[in-house]
Amino acid sequence: MVSVWFRVGKLAQTARNTFRFPLSRALLPVPAPVDKLELAMKVRPFISRDMPSILALQAGGGISESWREADYMRLAQSGGLVLVAQLDEESLATVIGFLALRRASDEAEIVALAVDARYRRLGAGRALVCKTCEWTRSQAIASVYLEVRASNTVARNLYSAVGFRLHYERKDYYDNPQEAACVMTFNARFLD
Repeated sequence: MVSVWFRVGKLAQTARNTFRFPLSRALLPVPAPVDKLELAMKVRPFISRDMPSILALQAGGGISESWREADYMRLAQSGGLVLVAQLDEESLATVIGFLALRRASDEAEIVALAVDARYRRLGAGRALVCKTCEWTRSQAIASVYLEVRASNTVARNLYSAVGFRLHYERKDYYDNPQEAACVMTFNARFLD
């Protein structure tokens, strides 16, 4: 895979996006060109060989509830949804993110979303959430819920941009550190 290195504070620009890298990262490898990366990513249902990547992303993604392989398999087989964002570049398929959704009647809950830190802010999270929202509408699901740490403004902004709205806060929901959860909802009936 070809990589381009960006020094701290420099900007990489595409026709639609500008990416600024945090000062805490000295040199970052970013697959290049960025435009090609956006075109080469696809979102698809997971298959069993994706499981090691999903578990690794879960471990490195700050997901508070750890699921096992059997949990994801059961979720996918019981009407839920597990999607992966896959980067295809020069015959190398790499899972760079995943989303898991649990379904109950005409409601659903996003129980996990993680993107590899090297590929964040390139559209993988947004693509996973948008594909999930499309799927919920096709399945006659009325509402989608999720919980996110109150301090996770990046995730909250992503969800808001896609159409989720703050429903309420659950005080002291998370541990290590203890903080509130923002419960956000998406009304799939109004998706056009």
